Amino acid sequence: MIKVEFLENKLNKRILVTSDIHGNLKVFKEVLKKAEFNNNDILIIVGDLIEKGDESLNTVLFVRELMKSTEVYYLMGNNDDVVDIIKNPDNYIESRIESYLNNRNSIVIELLNKHGLSDLKFPEYCKILYEKEHELIDFLLDRPHVLVDSKNIYVHAGILKEDLSDLTEMISLERLYFADEKEYVYQKRVVVGHVPVSLYSADCVCNSPYYSASNNILAIDGGNVVHHGGQLNLIEFTNDLKNSFVAYDANEYEKYKAIDPQKEKDGIYIKYDENIIKVIKVDDKFLNGIHLLSKKEITVDKKYVLEYKDSNTIAMVKELSLFDLEVKKGDILSLISVDSNGIYGIVNGFVGYYHGRLEKNEKD
Repeated sequence: MIKVEFLENKLNKRILVTSDIHGNLKVFKEVLKKAEFNNNDILIIVGDLIEKGDESLNTVLFVRELMKSTEVYYLMGNNDDVVDIIKNPDNYIESRIESYLNNRNSIVIELLNKHGLSDLKFPEYCKILYEKEHELIDFLLDRPHVLVDSKNIYVHAGILKEDLSDLTEMISLERLYFADEKEYVYQKRVVVGHVPVSLYSADCVCNSPYYSASNNILAIDGGNVVHHGGQLNLIEFTNDLKNSFVAYDANEYEKYKAIDPQKEKDGIYIKYDENIIKVIKVDDKFLNGIHLLSKKEITVDKKYVLEYKDSNTIAMVKELSLFDLEVKKGDILSLISVDSNGIYGIVNGFVGYYHGRLEKNEKD
């Protein structure tokens, strides 16, 4: 059953909104610190608090502790109800669950380890775990799907229509590529996570929150944990303009200061599901080939090759931004990696390459 809650901010508190934390507690605490979060604020988490990161359980416990002293709204995402397999194991196929849990960080695995049940297989552990952790499991399964205030509708992946009186088919956990979906237009601003904002554009790779004025949708998922070079975004709405907000972000990478300026140079964004390369040449360092979707010739470091197919004539490569970043002297660069093409990092939310000099950021 779809659950809707309403927020009345009678005391005009500051509202902070984040999404897709994915069990990355360290970065979550860092972005809260950047925003100077305190118990006079309202914090809204637009789903996917857990799964895929390595501290899902501690992240839930942290949020529950915050709720004791702070107004926190934690909404359901498509990952947050994973614990339903513990409460209702008969609804799931055993082989699929074992495959799912063997290939990801999961709160289910963390709970198994906590209680020394890691040797058991699904569904043997379900009854024992639910008896021991029913309060936490029921808390996760009782999350509201939608939160509404005077200006905004908050929902993890999107809503099919704005009419809250008909909730039978309201939630869409499919991608809302709102730049192309002109049928989805809303009076209230709809704040969503779920799809990393970088996937909405082929022109550049930017993890910062993105607002579509034509649809009145604000997407805030920065690809934290799930994307190579992702970040966790947190926004603060301001009152000066209708769609004005301040954005904070945090990531897990070391920070450096740019010494040399660099001009932006166009390239290609190889998305995780558009990563097929027709191989032309491979040497000790590089793979050169044609990106089949864009038909453009590219050169990537060999360490980003995931696998070869068809007698090494086809390669699958890792998600990668082959843009040169616009960098000013003194800009802070989050260093993802160094490869044969240069320094791969994040500057002001944009992901790509830098070819200048760096110095360690003293504040890091």
